[in-house]
Amino acid sequence: MDRPVDQPESPFEILRRLENLVRVGTVEEVRTKKPARVRVRCGEMLTNWRPWVAGRAGGEAGATWWPPVKGEQVLMFSPGGDLSNAVVLPGAYSDKNQQASEDPKVFQMDLGGGGVIKHNAEFGNLQIEAVGSITISVLGSVITMNEQEISLSAGGSTLTISADGVVGSPDVIAQEVSLASHKHPGVARGDEETGPPL
Repeated sequence: MDRPVDQPESPFEILRRLENLVRVGTVEEVRTKKPARVRVRCGEMLTNWRPWVAGRAGGEAGATWWPPVKGEQVLMFSPGGDLSNAVVLPGAYSDKNQQASEDPKVFQMDLGGGGVIKHNAEFGNLQIEAVGSITISVLGSVITMNEQEISLSAGGSTLTISADGVVGSPDVIAQEVSLASHKHPGVARGDEETGPPL
C-alpha cells in the first residue's frame, strides 16, 4: 500500500488553530433546556452553542447543575484548535465579576438571590445564609427554617418554634413525663403547691 501524500497546511491555518486552542471570552447566551449549552463571545466572534464543564456530569451517579450567567468570564478549550468542538470552563474572575472575599482562609460560595455558604478555616465556623427558607429533608423527616419559624416534622410528630412560643404535637415528653397528660399529686385548694408531676 502506497504511503499517503503529505498535505502541508497553510502556516496561517496552523497559527489560527494554535490561537483557538485556549481562548478567553464572556458568556453571551445561556440555554438551560436540554441539552444545556452556552454561546461565548471572544472579541467580534460569537461561538455556536457549546457545552460547559459542570464539575460532575454523571447523571444519577453524580451531577452538578449550576448554569453560567450572561457576562461571566470563561475559558474555552478547543481540541485541535477547532472552535466547533470547544468546551467551556466557567468561573474566571473579571473586573465586572470579582471575587467574593479577600481572606485566603475563607471558602465562600455566593449562590445568587442572597444565598451564601461560608466557611472560615481559621476558626472552624460554617455559616449558611438564605433570605427565603432552608429545608433539610431525609425521607419523611423535614426541618424547615424561615424568617418566622423553625419547624421539625418526623414520624408523625411536629415541633414549631416561632414568636408564639414552642408548639409540639401530639405531645412533648421530658424525662418520661408527658406535657399533655401528666398528673400532679397533692392537689388542694388554697395557697398550697401541688407535688411534682408523676
